[in-house]
Amino acid sequence: MILNFLGRYSTGYQGPFSYSQWTFNATGQYIVNVFTAEKTMTITQLGMCVSSSTGTPPVRIAMWQYTGGRDLPSNPLTAKIYTDPNPISVTAGITQPTFIWWNLTTPQVITRGTTIAIGLETYGTWSGGLSLVSTQDQSKRDYTLMSGQPYARTWTQNTGPFRFGVASTTESYGYPVQSSTLTNRNNTFSGTAFTIPTSMGGTCLLQGVLAPLNGESSFINLSLRLYNATSYPPTLITSRSFADGSATSWLNAMNQDAGQVYFPFDTPQTLTTGVKYAVGFNHSGNNFNLARFTFNRAQDANCLSDISSFGLEADSTLTTWTESGTVRYAMSLDVTDFTPAAGASGGGPVIGGRLIN
Repeated sequence: MILNFLGRYSTGYQGPFSYSQWTFNATGQYIVNVFTAEKTMTITQLGMCVSSSTGTPPVRIAMWQYTGGRDLPSNPLTAKIYTDPNPISVTAGITQPTFIWWNLTTPQVITRGTTIAIGLETYGTWSGGLSLVSTQDQSKRDYTLMSGQPYARTWTQNTGPFRFGVASTTESYGYPVQSSTLTNRNNTFSGTAFTIPTSMGGTCLLQGVLAPLNGESSFINLSLRLYNATSYPPTLITSRSFADGSATSWLNAMNQDAGQVYFPFDTPQTLTTGVKYAVGFNHSGNNFNLARFTFNRAQDANCLSDISSFGLEADSTLTTWTESGTVRYAMSLDVTDFTPAAGASGGGPVIGGRLIN
């Protein structure tokens, strides 16, 4: 079983560090994001990632009735069910991808299992300019781009998903990433603090970690570390070295951007559910890059995580630790052999998510 901290970027890595953009240039144009609601919630915000902006173009939030099939009812779209009376607010002069949340004047209820079409449209007298990030970023429910959801529709065609999100006052859905970079983490510890919930059982085995990364061939030290993080500084449980100062075998498995590499511990490690742990890489030597993602707020990061987690960093001496709800590193846990919680009855260990009786 793979437990993700960043949705599909932890399982089937796709480089998120380049992007294309879609530009509004006239009135009567639109971009809608089509997705199926995971839960019933009251949407109070729509978010999208702006790649460039000039002036004050008249753009507003709108929702349309979705009737089925890949295509929406018509082009131009009809059957609109919500039009915000106010334009969105975008600061002129944006030149780098910037994720922005906009408030709906009237919150809208979406129902679990229904398909929603929500996005932006231009109206009035066109002025200024606005471009949005169009890329293969998607939610945690579509790791390998095979489900077809979410996708987008513009005034000219169906297209791949835009970087977007919807949110209530407490929860977010979509891919609301503010920024993503390959970050040099030389002379640091970089990882994730996490807690596997007790609802999943009593104990489990952590076999290793999947992580997209890249680095130079000459390392002084690279080690995968597991800590008990119930307090800081955390207590080291185990570590495994993956570098010895020469080209290591896993380097050949990485592509130029950051390949998906599996790092196993020497032996599977027993974790107790409900206990906070930390896992990550400690490194010193030549440049070593990890995929680092930042978010506007913790609820945005949480929508991509399967379990409670936090970005975690430490200095070269492992004495100063920083835990963040708005930072995540792209890595995931390979866990198996869940056992029932104390007092539970009926069955043996859970192997790979399946209860063995």
